[in-house]
Amino acid sequence: MTPSNPGDAIRQELDNRGWTQEDLAAILGRPRPVVTNIILGKTAITPNTAQELEEAFGISADHWLMLEAANQLSKKDNDDGGIRHRAKVFQYAPLRDMQKRGWISEADQFETIENELRRFFLVPSLDEQPKMEVALRTSRRGNPELQRAQIAWSYRCLYLASTMRVANYNPATVKDAIPELRKLAARPELVRDIPATLRDLGIRFLVVQHLPKTGIDGAALWIEDSPILAMSLRYDQIDKFWHTLFHELFHILYRDGYRIDVDLEDSESSGEIDLIEQRANEEAANALIPKEALDSFIRRVSPFYKKEKIVQFANRHKIHPGIILGQLQHRKEVAWRANKEFLVNIRDVITKSALTDGWN
Repeated sequence: MTPSNPGDAIRQELDNRGWTQEDLAAILGRPRPVVTNIILGKTAITPNTAQELEEAFGISADHWLMLEAANQLSKKDNDDGGIRHRAKVFQYAPLRDMQKRGWISEADQFETIENELRRFFLVPSLDEQPKMEVALRTSRRGNPELQRAQIAWSYRCLYLASTMRVANYNPATVKDAIPELRKLAARPELVRDIPATLRDLGIRFLVVQHLPKTGIDGAALWIEDSPILAMSLRYDQIDKFWHTLFHELFHILYRDGYRIDVDLEDSESSGEIDLIEQRANEEAANALIPKEALDSFIRRVSPFYKKEKIVQFANRHKIHPGIILGQLQHRKEVAWRANKEFLVNIRDVITKSALTDGWN
């Protein structure tokens, strides 16, 4: 039988040789009580002792040190599990980021933190994973740590949205209202009317700043049959705002749930767009600018996209030129750095009228 600790290994070697503990003490030049304590496990084997045992038994010092390390680890395995439990709490969610945002308190007691996490994720214990119906638009997926942060962000949206009161949701009414909603894309200041417009359509709209490295742009979530459209404004540009808004709106209309979408810009290069995601992207783009109209504009103007031409086309279709520019950039008709003055910021406008979490 292979010895499981240094003491048993020493006893075995003494038996093999017919030695006593007094004999080993004499060989090592150590007092008998010292040898006894080593065998009983009361005194740890140091590198010096391991070297002495190598010389006495002809068994390498590394062997004795490995036995000692394994013995010490086995004692740790018998602790109360406190370290494992605390590690599980940290692994369950992006704890520090959630505390910085004020989503849970900065309590020192792990029992308090655990209770707050259970309430936040609506689970009876941290042995259960949170569940929700959500379609996320994000540039990153596949990393469990990032997914935990994405889920935490979604649950924050879910909690905030539950405090809002909206009209009854009817998908047919929302579909009919898309042209009116699209009129708000004519000027940056009109985005202030989006929360109220969606509220009257039965859609809870809110803005929640994304957590670090999650890459979230927006999400479509549900409280039973009541939809939530959440945005992060990770990119504070009018073109990305409107594309994400309509992208999530079409996820709502098609009731796409339990998804984590890959960001359009990153996914094309990696081949990760699926049919549902492609549909949401195409319908969002087409709702803002009819594909036939943009195709015609490109045929007439390419490759000389002067500012005046873009503005004229935008005015003709009663939409902000930054949205035209964004679609041209996406089609690689215009360089990303060209005419960037069209890509105006809208965060300060929308956060004044929308339920908002983030940016202090």
